[in-house]
Formats: sequence, C-alpha cells, structure tokens
Amino acid sequence: MVGDPPVLDAALQPGVGWSAGGLHLAEAVSMGVIVYLVGLFLRSPKLAPLVPWLVGFLMCAAIALLGTTTGGSEDPARQFGPAVVSGKIGFLWVYLQAPMVGPTIAAAVLNRAHRRHAVFTHRHCGTHADGSALRRAG
Repeated sequence: MVGDPPVLDAALQPGVGWSAGGLHLAEAVSMGVIVYLVGLFLRSPKLAPLVPWLVGFLMCAAIALLGTTTGGSEDPARQFGPAVVSGKIGFLWVYLQAPMVGPTIAAAVLNRAHRRHAVFTHRHCGTHADGSALRRAG
C-alpha cells in the first residue's frame, strides 16, 4: 500500500471568490440552458434526432467553461461521493440542488412559451406516440 489516497483532490470545489449564491446561480443557469435547448429540440421533428449530439456538445461546453471556475461537473452524483469522503461538504448542497432548480425553471418557461407543440421523445424510445414500434421486425 503506497499510502492514503489523495481523496481531497477528487472533491470538486469552486474557485476563489465564489459565494454560495453566485455558484448556485451559475450551476442552475448552466443546467437550465441545457434542459431548455433539449426541450426545444424535442419539439421539432427535424431537430429531435440531433438531441444526443446536442446534449454531448452542451455538457462538454458546460464542463469546459464552468468546471475550472465553479468546480461543477453538471452531475450531482459526481460531486456527492468525493465531497462526503473528503469531508469537503461546504458547497455540496449547491452542487446537489442547483442542477434540479435550473432545469425545473427552464422546463416551466419552455412549457409556458411553447404550449401547443408536441414533444417527440417517443421516437428516441423506438416507438410511435401510441407505443407501437417504429419499424416492423421482418
């Protein structure tokens, strides 16, 4: 055994100067933008197939742009374990709450702004809106 592992290094923390409020806002807005854009794409039959690419791009962008300053990874599960094991739980509540608050607000705004559009999520599951298969097995 080489020694105690540097668990502290795995715990993500915000950069210098971040308050809990500022951190919460940044994390909530970043996830809110992702959810809003995904919801917008799912409302268009032409854009819905691009959702996996959109999510990958937006998650990479959020992590690259915010990860080095806010410490956020856009994934509450990623934050939880290292923070608890290392004892660095000061900002844990922000990392757990903000990724839920931002998307909830974004979904409410999206639903209010685009009430009459159908959402094509069933197509990603391989079914029509009525649940029947998109392709017949031959």
